Amino acid sequence: MKHIKSLVLAVNIIMIALLTSCNSLPKTAKYIHSYPSPTGEYILDIYFEPGNATVDYTTYGIIRNEGSKGKIIYKQYHLEESDVYWVDEETVSINDIQIKIHGKIYESYEYPEEN
Repeated sequence: MKHIKSLVLAVNIIMIALLTSCNSLPKTAKYIHSYPSPTGEYILDIYFEPGNATVDYTTYGIIRNEGSKGKIIYKQYHLEESDVYWVDEETVSINDIQIKIHGKIYESYEYPEEN
């Protein structure tokens, strides 16, 4: 019974670590550009992760207030460039995807369509 409790505790610790790491950038991600919202209350930072042998390249969008760490709202694999503009104070468009900054993260593993 003691081994089962230890196993359950270990699984819980691993799950917590995985869930809390989902909103962080890889250490190798490179800052590309910042886009302030129309009033300047929010800032969208774009980062590019070049990838490695097991993970493909990825573009990230992180929303933050001045001085805050921020949260990932956009994650697109297989894409190196970003076309960004603010629709309004609460909505940003990244590569023709409109994202509410207080909503869910946009995450895509699909290859973008070629124009």
